[in-house]
Amino acid sequence: MKITVVGIGYVGLSIGVLLAREHVVTFFDIDNKKVDLINKRQSPLKENAIKKFLLEAKNINATTSEELAYKDATFIILTLPTNLKMNKLDTSYVEITIDNILKINKKATIVVKSTVPIGFTKYLRNRFNYNDIIFSPEFLREGYTIHDQLYPSRIIVGNESKNSQLFLDIMMKIAVEENLPTLLIGSSEAEAIKLFSNAYLAQKIAFFNELDTFAEMQNLDSKKIIEGMGYDCRIGNSYNNPSFGFGGYCLPKDVKQLEYHFKDISAPIITSINKSNLFRKVHIAKMILNSSAKTIGIYRINSKKESDNCRESSTIDVVRHIKRSGRDVVIFEPLIKDKMFLDCPIINDFNEFSAHSDIIVANRIDDILMKYNSKVFTRDIFQYD
Repeated sequence: MKITVVGIGYVGLSIGVLLAREHVVTFFDIDNKKVDLINKRQSPLKENAIKKFLLEAKNINATTSEELAYKDATFIILTLPTNLKMNKLDTSYVEITIDNILKINKKATIVVKSTVPIGFTKYLRNRFNYNDIIFSPEFLREGYTIHDQLYPSRIIVGNESKNSQLFLDIMMKIAVEENLPTLLIGSSEAEAIKLFSNAYLAQKIAFFNELDTFAEMQNLDSKKIIEGMGYDCRIGNSYNNPSFGFGGYCLPKDVKQLEYHFKDISAPIITSINKSNLFRKVHIAKMILNSSAKTIGIYRINSKKESDNCRESSTIDVVRHIKRSGRDVVIFEPLIKDKMFLDCPIINDFNEFSAHSDIIVANRIDDILMKYNSKVFTRDIFQYD
């Protein structure tokens, strides 16, 4: 079976390399560099597991030609960006792509895996007068996408297409575990599951960050409090490690989209999540500025330890708050090749960076920081994301 994956990012590449074990997979992207790398079996992403499966794949090709990508495909999976625009998700790339697909192939089932507003897939079917468009959310962690595809918490597929069950079966064959939860439901409900899931995770991060702020200001031991709470199985030990705030590509924008859905409905919890996150970043900046450090060193901008991008990182906002104070800031971030970032010098020789820094600010601790413990500022209590 020919399956086309549109978009060579974490979602698209992880699902594509695993599907290629049993199917012929074509990647489509407008980025010539990414396409060339895939055809050379080289990953444009950092995640080692993706590199491994890509090297082993036999039935993979990549192209910038929509004609070659879409023609004769049974399934076309869309993993396109939906960035925030005017406080809601911009779905224009998805709509343009579907329009182009249907000019070439009117038999394929189009599977939307991009995060979209609730009701969007229904809108697409009406707009294009084409029933074989379904939504199937992904629940992946950046840096662990292959693991999360192999061991998913659940598989959810919109039930409106004649091929919905077939797509669910294909996704189940990727997974290692056989008896995992699956749902064939309406695409609007599937879209809601994605947004509410991410909002809940963001809320949980914000909750434990507020706890940590309170404990710090009251001279209490955050670690002991959080450990004691975690023994309750209803609370657990996930998403409870204090940080500078939630960030990255997904959580902030998905919460904003959900806020937009609630614009005419009272929702004090939903609308407080991003506000709490902002307060946390301001508080972290104030804590750093309370030190006597003249030069503040920022260790890593990336959102998570295993991430290879810095999009919407909470550390970026912390740096901006610090910069407004007039303090000198230097940054260590090997992912950034420029000499300056946020008007701050990039120093990617760690010894030089540490020598310049009176205090080293780290959202997450790495082994390299251990011997500099006396001048490291972090709220990373448990040393996991």
